[in-house]
Amino acid sequence: MAHPDWSAVSPALPETYVLGSWAPGFAARFTEFAADRGPAPRRARFAVASRAEAMQMDLTTAQLTALRTFFETTLSGGALPFLMFDPGGGADRLVRFAAAPAPAFLVPGTWRVAISLEVLP
Repeated sequence: MAHPDWSAVSPALPETYVLGSWAPGFAARFTEFAADRGPAPRRARFAVASRAEAMQMDLTTAQLTALRTFFETTLSGGALPFLMFDPGGGADRLVRFAAAPAPAFLVPGTWRVAISLEVLP
């Protein structure tokens, strides 16, 4: 099954983010256990794990409407994964929304949208 693609949305969603807002995370692949004394013991849990990522984008009202349709309809309310550009300059990667996009009004016709993603292995 082909995954929906961020770059196929019309009007085009940006492939850039607000400078300084991209926050790539690390994948925590361990689990901790309660200990009677001392630090909690840890052990590796998975061979691969997803990682969190957050960014903000400035969108026009038309782009925000397209993002809403992409999220609510194409991705079934954010449940499905999709292909998205890599802000670090790599190849497109498979991601899914960790939370619904959160738009905030900037000026007439422009919105700043906070996006939280889970980058899938």
